[in-house]
This record gives sequence, C-alpha cells and structure tokens, in this order.
Amino acid sequence: GEVAFYYKELGSPDEPRLVFTTGLQITLWDISADGKTIIYSEASAGTGMDLWSAELDGESEPRLLRSTAGNEGASQLSPDEKWLAFASTESGEWQIYVAPWPAMSPISQVSTTTGTWFSWTRGGKELVFQETSGKLVAVSMTEQDGRMSIGRPESLFEFSLPDGDSAHWSMTDDGERFLTVNSQLVAPPTYCNYVVNWPGILEQR
Repeated sequence: GEVAFYYKELGSPDEPRLVFTTGLQITLWDISADGKTIIYSEASAGTGMDLWSAELDGESEPRLLRSTAGNEGASQLSPDEKWLAFASTESGEWQIYVAPWPAMSPISQVSTTTGTWFSWTRGGKELVFQETSGKLVAVSMTEQDGRMSIGRPESLFEFSLPDGDSAHWSMTDDGERFLTVNSQLVAPPTYCNYVVNWPGILEQR
C-alpha cells in the first residue's frame, strides 16, 4: 500500500529492489545518466505536489527544488544534464519552465500559453511540449550567459487532449518522428460475453 521506487535489471530473474520511499505520495520523473540522482514530485499539505531530488546512495537528505501554491509535475534533465525542465501550475495554468541544473536559478518560462508533457531532443537544442489544447509545439533552446534563450514557439500538429496522469506520446531523439495513442478514438465496448462452465469446455477440446 506504499508508493515507492524500485530497481530491476532488465532480463534478470531477481525481484525488484526497493531503492527509495518517503511514506508519502511520490511520482518519479527522471534519473541522472549515472543512475545516482532521481527527480520526483512529492505531495505536501498546502502546496500540492512539490519538486524534489534525492541521491540514491542515501548519503544526503533529499533536496527541495521547487515549492509553490500550485503543483510541480513532469520534470526532465536535458541531455547534457545542465538544465532541468519542469511543468508547474504556479501561474494558475500548466506551464513549462527551465532552470540551470543543479542551481535551479534563474528560472525561465518556456511555454507562452500552456504546457504539459514535454521532451528534449537529443542535442538539447529544442524542447517539444504539448499545450492543454492538444497542440504540439517546438521551441529552440540556446544557452546564453548562464540563462536559456528560448525561441519562438513553432506549432507542429495536434494530438488528443493531454492526460493528467501520464503522457500518451513519445518522440525520437532527433524530434522527427512521433508515436502516440489517440485516446479519443478508443470506443468503449458495447457488450460483454460471460462464459459459464469454461473448464468443461476446455476438456471437450
């Protein structure tokens, strides 16, 4: 009944190993390339979901990265791990922000209308994000004097409306191809078959 983060080596028969928990509602967003640092959100009374980082070796206390009156959500380190992009409702709407990592200051707003789920391109020169309307937008990202210079938003195309619990699209590293599940086209089943005495049917076969 406790939400926790686990580690499992792909292909290994070993059971998942517990690596981190706080006893509160937590959501894992990213992990550093060396596998030592995690970025996550944690529920807090009065401030919704706050943004934290923690070292998995347990040698230091978790670090509070961002706490506002809104919720801090999806977060991802840039490919060179010099920047952290994250989503927040501190303005009253979901927006995308970026800050130097690990300093977390100064913070710059990336989205101009709204912004929810996002992804960096492989070189970290572009950030692609989805507005609450469903529109996918790309912006150039250029480091300049310790700040991120953010280009003019370029509209790409529209997906189904974003889901608050998870992203339903993914992007190749070069930002040229996208994979998505269009949840608006999934029709609920109109009927259900209920089979009784199914063991007997199997025996007849």
